[in-house]
Amino acid sequence: LDNGFVFWRVRAVGDIYAYSQSSTPYPGYFDFSFSTAEPNAFDLIGPPSSLLENLNGDDEILFDWEDALPGSPGDIIEYTFYVGETMTFPSTPLLEITSGTSSELAVSSDLLPICDEVFWTVQAKNQIDLSTWANSIFSITFMRRGDVDCSNVIDISDIVWIVEYMFSSGPQPIQFETGDLNCDTFIDIADLVFLVSYSFSGGPPPTCDY
Repeated sequence: LDNGFVFWRVRAVGDIYAYSQSSTPYPGYFDFSFSTAEPNAFDLIGPPSSLLENLNGDDEILFDWEDALPGSPGDIIEYTFYVGETMTFPSTPLLEITSGTSSELAVSSDLLPICDEVFWTVQAKNQIDLSTWANSIFSITFMRRGDVDCSNVIDISDIVWIVEYMFSSGPQPIQFETGDLNCDTFIDIADLVFLVSYSFSGGPPPTCDY
């Protein structure tokens, strides 16, 4: 169909005897064109690349990116968020979440991988599946201070790890910062006391800034 004024109407048909009645024709201008251009390029905003993110005290992590401007007027853009172990998206992502038309997404911290560097990016797609990837891919590492063995739980095994590291030449924590509970860039007796207090005496959680 060509763009322009057309007449349209509705016909109602009854259940009994199939009686029908049509409405009065109604004129209107219709634009039957559709998008043939992919969404415009856009940038990721945050969390910033190369960040080490402490998940303690955070139920969700907010990921944010710019709005992708539509390639054609009136086009509706939806976004898919990806997290992967490599930068080869979209193959075998660890996470793939559609955020609809929103250019931000709150992701449950329980879904995020711990202690390993991962990569995240976003794909914008219009109504006929023409798509554009964000201009960049960000790297990020998630950890929980006190979760020394990266099991996603702070428990007695983390205390044992720090004791062995400090006094028995045991291995360094998988992610060094998980053992630095007071954020002084060292793992020492103060961190051990902090962890024991948190685990057994109702002490504060290790949520310090870097």
